[in-house]
Amino acid sequence: MVDHISMLVFGSQTPWPSEEQAQVVRQYVSNDKRLGGFRKAIESLPEFWATLIQNQPRYRSISGDLATKTLSSWLQEGVLSCSSKQIPNVLMAPLTIIIHTGLYFQYLSTTSRSHCDTTSHIKDSGIQGLCTGLLSALALASSKSDEELVEKLSSSLRLAMVVGAIVDLDEEASAQQKMYVCLAVRCKQNPSPPGWCNDILGRYPDAYTSVAYDSNSLTITIPESEKNQFLQDFVQEGGSVREIELRGRFHTPCHETAASDLISLCEKRSDLQLGHADDLNVPVRKNYDGKTIVQGNLTTTAIESILLRVADWQSTLEAAIRYEESILAIGLSEVVPSSFSRRSGVEVIRLDGNSHFGITSVPYAYPDNAIAIVGMAAKYAGADSLDEFWNLIESGTSMVERLPESRWSTDTFQRRTSGRNFWGNFVHDADAFDHKYFKASSRAAAAMDPQQRLLLQAAVRAVSSSGFFNDPLPPSDVGCYVGVATTDYHDNIASHKPSAFSALGELRAFLCGRISHHFGWTGPSMTFDTACSASAVAIDAACKAIKSGTVSAALAGGVNVCTSPYLWENLMGANFLSPTGQTKPFDAKGDGYCRGEGVGLVFLKRLDAAKQDGDPILGVIAGSAVNQCMNETFITVPHGPSQLNLYRDVLGQSGLPKEAM
Repeated sequence: MVDHISMLVFGSQTPWPSEEQAQVVRQYVSNDKRLGGFRKAIESLPEFWATLIQNQPRYRSISGDLATKTLSSWLQEGVLSCSSKQIPNVLMAPLTIIIHTGLYFQYLSTTSRSHCDTTSHIKDSGIQGLCTGLLSALALASSKSDEELVEKLSSSLRLAMVVGAIVDLDEEASAQQKMYVCLAVRCKQNPSPPGWCNDILGRYPDAYTSVAYDSNSLTITIPESEKNQFLQDFVQEGGSVREIELRGRFHTPCHETAASDLISLCEKRSDLQLGHADDLNVPVRKNYDGKTIVQGNLTTTAIESILLRVADWQSTLEAAIRYEESILAIGLSEVVPSSFSRRSGVEVIRLDGNSHFGITSVPYAYPDNAIAIVGMAAKYAGADSLDEFWNLIESGTSMVERLPESRWSTDTFQRRTSGRNFWGNFVHDADAFDHKYFKASSRAAAAMDPQQRLLLQAAVRAVSSSGFFNDPLPPSDVGCYVGVATTDYHDNIASHKPSAFSALGELRAFLCGRISHHFGWTGPSMTFDTACSASAVAIDAACKAIKSGTVSAALAGGVNVCTSPYLWENLMGANFLSPTGQTKPFDAKGDGYCRGEGVGLVFLKRLDAAKQDGDPILGVIAGSAVNQCMNETFITVPHGPSQLNLYRDVLGQSGLPKEAM
């Protein structure tokens, strides 16, 4: 069980939960005896809303009745649904508090802890919350008992409803002019340049930064009518943009009057109070400057943070997270940016209502013969490094394009595939190579398959990243195992006069042989061709060689560069390739796959040896295996039972408990 949590973090306003998530939250809110008072607070929201609009008639136009009926119906009948196309904040804000409450009590129930036990373990880093999540954080941090916690969470529930109503009222007031949406924008550079978004924002006077989420990530609030143009402008500048579910204006001074009125109302009503800063038992930081709250009214601080001040979440977490931290992130939104979760010593455990949450996981130890990844390098379409590749994945950017004219001319084909386009994910400088660095002549380099060139360059980066060359006497018994599936460059070499370098440039044995020769390694140097699985098979072979003691370390991976149209045409002829471009798995529009280029290599050692040598451990391979599908399907069609046997084999090697299988 998770008994080492050192920090709690609550996410911002929730997206709409899945059916599974809604069921998990409702289960704990409905059944935990400690939450009786909180359930009553949910059930009494209609009366609270009626009182609110009686004193503040301007809220009559807001769909508060819909919100209270939706929440009550969910609690009583178990079905969470909303008939409105655009779900209002007056519903989503209190729903956020209910979700946070249910998930937190799931944690308390699973760990058999009281609230006081939990806070005693997080006194250094405390409890933090982004936007609406700050209400949950303050309720927890200011409560000294389970009973007081329920009372404070009930106050947060009501406060959230009014805050949501204020944002909805603002949107309704501007309905004839501007409706606001929220966009998550990201700069590709890390760290991002100063003012990286300001130039674009300057073109949109009504748009503003509402959350500084990470060093290169922001939330932009912008009129919906300007969204598409902003998306286009930002992508053209090399950034990535996605719309998030949140609507309306949070974190802006335009709510100054409404916030002041709400603060005055809270002063008159005890059921809207969260207490004073002196009541905090653990540290909570203000969203807008990252400073610990040490004075003032907590209700006022929350209202100002959510409605009026830009949330500087990156600075808040930078100030809160220590070198070693085990963070429990509660909520359905992503609340811990990747720049923090990837830090060495920082562990983030998500509690989001999904059944795979690892609170009840059995302690796991790697098997004695586990393999450590101590070095790594990659180059793919649109990404010259691992960091750039991660940025592509994180931003969801597709690199699919038509075949560059520099590869080959479609006008000179000896055979025709009419009406078909060459789509792919291409490395645009596959021909670039510093032959002098690798002590090769220009004639030898010209005859070298670009796959050889990419492998050599990636090999130097992967081995260097492991610290291999820091050893004054690095071992020579290192193996090299490379997966490759094509011999495209044969067609290029065959179109030129034979030379002393022609065979060396195209034979697949030299893909790995050149690497071993360059480093002076004496271990096995082997090339594998098992089609699409070649790289994985090569890594498996490397792991087995290390485990058997054949080598002390190994470089393994694969490469692919498309330099001939003939295999492409053959794949088209068999209808393997998508005629429309991008691969679309699990989609009704799926019509084939899209080819890709690149190189990826990992440098491997035994885990115990890597620990002893102080190597950087980037990942661990706990088990690996290879098999062939049974002859019960066509040769290109996967066979489920065969693959299932393979997975069971690998899981068995890994020593994972049966519950994990």
